[in-house]
Amino acid sequence: MPQDEFIIKTYLMVDALYNQLVQ
Repeated sequence: MPQDEFIIKTYLMVDALYNQLVQ
């Protein structure tokens, strides 16, 4: 099971939410 892909998708999702909160 590819764990890296899950980590990358989770990181991108968190990063997008963080950018929305900062703006």
